[in-house]
Amino acid sequence: MNSLLKSVELFRDLSDAELEKLEPLLKLESFKRGEPIFRERDPGGKIFFVECGVVEIAKHGRGEERPTRVALLERGETLGELRWPTTDRDR
Repeated sequence: MNSLLKSVELFRDLSDAELEKLEPLLKLESFKRGEPIFRERDPGGKIFFVECGVVEIAKHGRGEERPTRVALLERGETLGELRWPTTDRDR
């Protein structure tokens, strides 16, 4: 997992000892080709790091039948929807 984290710009300058402290907070998830990781308006709170493959970010516009590609992400890039805490339970 350290090699993946080292490929993420946010963590690039952390030592191996610091990266090891992050590992218990991480969960490995795999997705099949074409399977959505999340959709617009899903509850936020997760950030994903691309370990391998390519992730396409696409968005449906008004009246569009097919989504429009917004970005392609590769190893070491991040995606996710963080949310702003709105209640004490969210903090």
